[in-house]
Amino acid sequence: MQSTKEEIKAMKKKVLLYSDCNLFGGSEHVIYNIIRNPYLKEKFSFSFLYRYSKLYQDKVTELNYSQYCDNLYSIHLLTNHTIHRYLKSKITIRIIRRILFLPFYILETVGFYKFINRIIIDIFIKKHHDYAIVHINNGGYPGAYSCLQFALGLRKYPKIRTIMQVNNLAQSGYEKIDDRVCSSIDKFVTASKNARKALLLKRKIKSSKVTTLSNYVEDVAIQYDKGGKEDLDDGTITILQVALLQKRKGQKYLIDALKILNTNSSVKYHLLLIGNGECYNEIKQYIKLQGVEACVQLLGYRDDYLDYVNKADVIALPSIKDEDMPLIILSSMALSKPIVSTDIGGIPEEIINGVSGILISPKEDGFSYRLADAIKKAYKERNVIGENARCRYEECFSAQSYAKNIIRLYNE
Repeated sequence: MQSTKEEIKAMKKKVLLYSDCNLFGGSEHVIYNIIRNPYLKEKFSFSFLYRYSKLYQDKVTELNYSQYCDNLYSIHLLTNHTIHRYLKSKITIRIIRRILFLPFYILETVGFYKFINRIIIDIFIKKHHDYAIVHINNGGYPGAYSCLQFALGLRKYPKIRTIMQVNNLAQSGYEKIDDRVCSSIDKFVTASKNARKALLLKRKIKSSKVTTLSNYVEDVAIQYDKGGKEDLDDGTITILQVALLQKRKGQKYLIDALKILNTNSSVKYHLLLIGNGECYNEIKQYIKLQGVEACVQLLGYRDDYLDYVNKADVIALPSIKDEDMPLIILSSMALSKPIVSTDIGGIPEEIINGVSGILISPKEDGFSYRLADAIKKAYKERNVIGENARCRYEECFSAQSYAKNIIRLYNE
């Protein structure tokens, strides 16, 4: 007699994923990839909880989380981020904004928000403590304070296996709360060995509590016909960056490198920048200052960014700091693209320098010139580098290899 869908569902371990983030960035895609992983869905039933914000909820709806999760929950927590954004959008005079914001700042500083949020989180956990596993998604460490509070709230339920995902490098500065959080967490997970090392050294987390699981992305190559690619702009070499517009992502160095390439080459290079961020206006002005408006396009955030990756000639991510294991690199590898990046964070664990991509030092002295040379070399060797990148993706960063590691982690 065949098992019914309900019986099959009942046999699966129940997993609750929790995330607190203002933006839907790389760390959020880690969780999104988990709930969509076909190999994991055979073993586990997933529910998802997130701190409510209008922007985040819209993204959850757009990506159709309800299709992959048994339950979707949102939790309303006190935060000054929303208040600050609201005042900034309504009041142009900075001094008035600061005066109006002061009472909220004081409430946050004296710990009132933390006190109320802890009560809200504890109430949720008390109502929903029937999960076998809780997987907390934290951008960094300590990261979002509610993630730490969620871990502390689970101490009352020792039968729940608690995982904390740390997606960026830990910040320096050991705190007393680290000991309590560490006693609540069964395993911390980092995407790179570099991030694991930072967590051990900077926060004194026990080494036995920290494991490393490389990120993965879906095999996006199956969406595209390899024989049907067309250049984004005939007659030019297209460089593409997909990243938040922030100083740490190195857009200005990339613009400088583009100018160097077009000054010293008979072939014309074109740069596309996909992404939003606080440096948008600054980068726009810098493009004008360098006189390269004709060969640089700011495209903003795009859901179809993979279409651009598929058609670009070279993918560039010249990050200068605070990088772990960027998912855009893995997507580019899956699409057999030559990638130029820097040898920081977990990037050298993704790319084998000179084989599946080109890595350079982000030291400021001569950085733009090194970047220009690397882009030129990557384009020249694009076929070999692209094939090697694809092979490395299949070997290390596929959905199946990731699922094996997560299953082992959840079942320990």
